Amino acid sequence: MQYLVNGQRMRSKIYKGSYSGGSKSDTRAEPPSSDFRAGGSRSGPLVPHNQERAGGSQVPAAAPRQERREECGPADRGPRGDRFDIVNTRPAELVSKLGKDGRPIRLQTNFFRIKTKPEWRIVHYHVEFEPSIENPRVRMGILSNHASFLGSGYLFDGLQLFTTRKFEQELTVLRGKSKLDIDYTISIKCVGFISTAEPRFLQVLNLILRRSMKGLKLELVGRNLFDPYAKIEIREHKMELWPGYETSIRQHEKDILLCTEIAHKVMRTETIYDIMRRCSQNPSRHQDEFRLNVLDLIVLTDYNNKTYRINDVDFGQTPKSTFSCKGRDISFVEYYQSKYNIRIRDHNQPLLISKNRDKAQKTNASELVVLVPELCRVTGINDNMRSNFQ
Repeated sequence: MQYLVNGQRMRSKIYKGSYSGGSKSDTRAEPPSSDFRAGGSRSGPLVPHNQERAGGSQVPAAAPRQERREECGPADRGPRGDRFDIVNTRPAELVSKLGKDGRPIRLQTNFFRIKTKPEWRIVHYHVEFEPSIENPRVRMGILSNHASFLGSGYLFDGLQLFTTRKFEQELTVLRGKSKLDIDYTISIKCVGFISTAEPRFLQVLNLILRRSMKGLKLELVGRNLFDPYAKIEIREHKMELWPGYETSIRQHEKDILLCTEIAHKVMRTETIYDIMRRCSQNPSRHQDEFRLNVLDLIVLTDYNNKTYRINDVDFGQTPKSTFSCKGRDISFVEYYQSKYNIRIRDHNQPLLISKNRDKAQKTNASELVVLVPELCRVTGINDNMRSNFQ
């Protein structure tokens, strides 16, 4: 079996069972994890599959990295508006929305006018790491070691760099090292300048706001920030309710407005591994019962802050299964230990399969993500919780 883990081709030595049996594939739009406002992105270790083989079963095969980029590029997506487009709330021919009849009343809204517009000369850069790094937090940490070169006040979202300093070279190459003593090459390419009149300037303001909110010790889950210190524990259901905020800065007609809304996140304290142990109390049917309880669940992996839908369970593989990574065989246990400094406790648990829905819709191949049950936290609420009105 071949995997694509963090953009690197890897070959598994163990291939048992079939992903098609017992799978409850769903091509509908995935719900947001359990965030009432926004969902998380979905990417991770990918397992591409061809559709046909003699006998009708599937054969694993890795797609070239460049082809995978083209498949998920903007050209394959349907038309969508820029999130920083100007918001028009009245017809063009209408000069004023102020009425002439009735009694004036005072209303309050959750939009706040930004009164001062800074005059900055912002330089926009694109940043790449070699070898590639999946976790944005790791990318930010490695780049922060060059803060003296980048200058004070730079902004980096994991892919794009914004600063007021123009580097001498159009392509700047830096060297970095992670905490695991892995050497990285950082390529910083100049994209251009951003004026305060461009929609991209609003992206910079949103990044500044996001950094300021992190200073309040809020934690990023999905796309929004939540306060783990103000959580409400619901112990009988093994869940927590985290309060948080959804914010956005956009151009509304002639003014730049900050919108802030209250959002809440349901955080389950149990993992897929806990559900598996509960189902193992009935040994004769534990596989069927486990599948019944976990298929179509949305899970959160804390090590990369991403959500996935579980489409199948592969009982033929365990974290001890090996694949080829950078020319050598490595198990999932070793991979997570070296990549994320995570120690997997149970080496005999099965692996979870999640389909990359977007790629499955655009190509004939099914891109699959392999997950470890004890690293997957359940999100949302089930039917039993939903029917309990206490």
